[in-house]
Amino acid sequence: MKHTPDRLSLYSALRWIFFITLCVTGSASLAVFYYRHIKAQRLQQPQYNIVALIQTTPDKERLKTIYLAELLRLSVDQPTNLFRLNRDEARQNLLKSPLITTAKIKKILPGTLYIDYSLRKPFAYLIDFTNTVVDRAGVAFPFKPFFTPKKLPEIYLGLDKNDLEWGEQIKGVKIKIALYLIDFFHHHLPEGTSLVRVDVSHAFDDSYGNRQVAEILEESLNLKMHSENIASTLPHILRLSLENYKQEISNYLALRHLMIERGASKIKNQSTPLEPLIIDLRISGLAYISNG
Repeated sequence: MKHTPDRLSLYSALRWIFFITLCVTGSASLAVFYYRHIKAQRLQQPQYNIVALIQTTPDKERLKTIYLAELLRLSVDQPTNLFRLNRDEARQNLLKSPLITTAKIKKILPGTLYIDYSLRKPFAYLIDFTNTVVDRAGVAFPFKPFFTPKKLPEIYLGLDKNDLEWGEQIKGVKIKIALYLIDFFHHHLPEGTSLVRVDVSHAFDDSYGNRQVAEILEESLNLKMHSENIASTLPHILRLSLENYKQEISNYLALRHLMIERGASKIKNQSTPLEPLIIDLRISGLAYISNG
């Protein structure tokens, strides 16, 4: 005779299902409760207060740690718990700086914050304002005390004091022309010639006589005078038209050696420094040359 295994009654099965469900949910609830308890404890424990900042950047220059702490609103007197810090909010605070272009933040237990960031690169001084530089995109930001002294060309746009805030990208044709000219001269000027300033403040003047794009160049000369080698500089001011400045620059480069010879001759014949040589190329086919 075959043995038939006992089958659980419906009542017993429901009891077992209820018991197992109770055990699972109870264990899960205990685990959640314990996790929240541990998390709440960590928020109060001083060992998790932020006590150190580690920074890395691909740039040669880096920001002072105290400046990063100020951006993150960290204080020694009122330390911030590492677990209370909102990483996304902290990243946004870093990006509010006109100097920082990218930022990443990582928490390192028990009390260290790791920051990786990139800085804007100074491309030219914007002399419309004090202590202001722009990058290649035309974004303005402060220079001191964040960067070491640099020899950079200057840009003058003729802006009003209320026309700009640090971190903003300058709009308009003037800044585009100025940035283009700096880049052009950087690649096409011969060795020994440097661009000092680009002035586009009068690029759109109503008066044709005043309408110009002006550049100040410096030629470095090594002259032999009285058996001595004398180092000197010869400043050139180019006056170019807005419509044809590219061709006019090419014309200047073709005449450059004559300008240098003329300036070198004057330096040898006088002891006082030379005034800038003004070269007006705005009229097609002509170069009007005078001393400032």
